[in-house]
Amino acid sequence: MARKETIEELSFTYHGVAVDDGSMDMVDFGKALIGYAQAVSTVVVTLDSQAHVPDIRITRTERGSFTVFAQISQDVTLLESLFDFLGTSTANKMAVGAEIAGGVGLVGGAFIAAIRLCRKIGGKAIRSRKIISEATGEEEATLSDGQKVTGNINIFNIVVNNSFNSGARAFLEPTSRYGVDSVSVSAGRETETLKSEDLHCFPVRDADIDVSQVTSCELVLAVERVSFDDGNWRFTQFFDDDRVPVSFNAIMMDADFTCNVEAGRIAFRKGDQLRVLLEETVRKPEGGRQTRLRRIVRVFNVIPYIPPSPLPGFESE
Repeated sequence: MARKETIEELSFTYHGVAVDDGSMDMVDFGKALIGYAQAVSTVVVTLDSQAHVPDIRITRTERGSFTVFAQISQDVTLLESLFDFLGTSTANKMAVGAEIAGGVGLVGGAFIAAIRLCRKIGGKAIRSRKIISEATGEEEATLSDGQKVTGNINIFNIVVNNSFNSGARAFLEPTSRYGVDSVSVSAGRETETLKSEDLHCFPVRDADIDVSQVTSCELVLAVERVSFDDGNWRFTQFFDDDRVPVSFNAIMMDADFTCNVEAGRIAFRKGDQLRVLLEETVRKPEGGRQTRLRRIVRVFNVIPYIPPSPLPGFESE
């Protein structure tokens, strides 16, 4: 018997001077497409474990920045499965289903809702979850810092899935490249825009390690040691107040910056500083001590060192 399918239209657009001509690096784009398909497929399987893997196809592209239109075909039973899972009355089920989909299609609506919930959680670990309303499927989660966040149970199930988060990270990764500022995901009238600063919102957690929090922030760091082998660089952070400078290792993830330094297109000397986006993951293995993993997601620019002016009367001749 032939499968009954529903079809949805989604699109995504990368923005920035590097893609304004309608072209994009093939390797970056290929990895992003695979990540996008993985994240969307995870949405479908999470909503209905019995559903077939959705058929995701690129239908067309448009110039401007870099826009790709995709078509998703999935079993019509997916919608029925969601309604069966939610609530008790048909009216409540229909209302919640429409709310999740946002009038833009079930998969697209759930995909965007999951992205928004991930950003709301901000990379923090979920300590506990409890149902608030059986009728609507609303759930409350307590985060590692005690903050409470509410949302639909299906969307929570998506955002805690490593497959969704790793796919979303791959899809978002091009925004860490020079000249690619952001990516917008659209489904019907709903749009969500992401930047490299949002990478920490999609943590991939080890099953046996408690990742209490993933954060990202923009910092100015002095380079102490450069490494082109394993990506571990040494940095020092100086402060404007009386705090003692802090030195640490971080993995350099900005491949464009590294390549430009190796090729001599970017040069810096002792005392120069980098303005970077730093992602920090705090990990605590079961029964072990807390550790921190730092990554330089993006290097924005080099800040040249300016020697202090000599005191009056001590100028060199």
